[in-house]
Amino acid sequence: MAAARDRVREKENFDFDWKFILNADDRANAGMQVSEAGWQDVQLPHDWSISLNFDPKLSGSNGHLPG
Repeated sequence: MAAARDRVREKENFDFDWKFILNADDRANAGMQVSEAGWQDVQLPHDWSISLNFDPKLSGSNGHLPG
């Protein structure tokens, strides 16, 4: 028990160099080299649906956004 208590907790920042593109069929990119053209830089946490249009017909639990 003492060994577990003596461990030092490390925090690592991995919130850098993330890119995102909304692609309805990501299988099209599987195994292919993909250009970064059209990708946007994002920071974590990232919510992909926030850039889409609000739709009052969608659930309010998602803020009336898809996803």
